Amino acid sequence: MPKLPRAKKFATKNEKKEKRGKTLNYERESKDLREGLDISRKEEWNKWTKFMAGRPIRGKELQELLSAGHVPIPTRWVDVDRAAHKRRAGGPFVPPDLKSRLTARGDLEGLDGIRSDSPTAETEAHHLLFSWAASNKVTLKTGDISNAYFQSEELDRLLLLKPPKGIPDPDYEDGEAMILARVPIYGTSDAGRKFWQKFRTVITESGFRENKIAQALYILEEDGDIKGMLITHVDDLCWAVKPGYEKLIQEILDKVVEKKVEETKFRFVERTSSRCQT
Repeated sequence: MPKLPRAKKFATKNEKKEKRGKTLNYERESKDLREGLDISRKEEWNKWTKFMAGRPIRGKELQELLSAGHVPIPTRWVDVDRAAHKRRAGGPFVPPDLKSRLTARGDLEGLDGIRSDSPTAETEAHHLLFSWAASNKVTLKTGDISNAYFQSEELDRLLLLKPPKGIPDPDYEDGEAMILARVPIYGTSDAGRKFWQKFRTVITESGFRENKIAQALYILEEDGDIKGMLITHVDDLCWAVKPGYEKLIQEILDKVVEKKVEETKFRFVERTSSRCQT
């Protein structure tokens, strides 16, 4: 009997990202890099603790939920080197800039009919903002919201999570506890939408209006004159405002915990900004 050809194995989405250098594989990395990832994973877990994203659940309380049919969703570490794009063959040494994120396998949650769309600014919206800033000689700025999903509204459904290997918390060392999530978690299908809904409200309550054609593009207008423009891409925002209107941007930032604000030269959604003269 002739030997049948072996079925072709297709790479998963995560395997493709790893091959392109988008993500790191902890088990395959060098000792020094693993030690760096241990630190970045600890920093990520500290954020879970800071925002009270979830609490340990075990024993009788956990068994009651399991008996009621609630199934724990697996979680995984997503590790990246944010400095990878700076390296060139034969170029100077660029040290790693490691970041870790603890995500849920939302694809295994089994929710049907739940809305997961969360608009992000399209390329045309980026160009409108950049050209408007250049024409009015105002400075482009960008901000990065710290742990955006944790700052969303609390979950309206029960979400049980199975902790990943190596979680840096003694409450989970025995392997008996699960995580009972309080807020949307990265990786769940509607996490992005829940944050977008809250962030959109914060922006519009500060005086900006959402463009009717291009979602995630917001305009600040007064007496028929545009005073500022702002775009969002998940937890990143980029804006430019005329002098005297910076306080409205600050109102937005005051309502969320931002990681950093940059101006003049920065990267925003894989684009590098050059200076707009003030």
